[in-house]
Amino acid sequence: MLSVDWVRETKRDYPGIITKVSPRFLTEAGIVVQAAAKRLAPVDTGNLRGSITREVFGDRAEVGTNVEYAEHVEYGTRHMGAQPYMRPAIDENRKGLISKFVELLKAEIQSGRN
Repeated sequence: MLSVDWVRETKRDYPGIITKVSPRFLTEAGIVVQAAAKRLAPVDTGNLRGSITREVFGDRAEVGTNVEYAEHVEYGTRHMGAQPYMRPAIDENRKGLISKFVELLKAEIQSGRN
């Protein structure tokens, strides 16, 4: 199994490689997490589920919603139990996303385009 140390060594041995693969990885990660969040979001009217979007900003991907009650659904309130959908969307895909990042790094190294 590849480790964080391997990624660090790759970054040291192939300067700029992470910068090259990051945009593609962030786009793909955003798609995966968005799909999972939409699948896991509780549905009453469908507004919350339909409002979940994704966007890449430089070195980060954001998946979220602009509905005002989203945080209350995720974390709960005094009157309503939590119905998490965003954190589980990340958690259930964590290993797969790490594998995808490593796969992209390996492909870039093997292509000789570093």
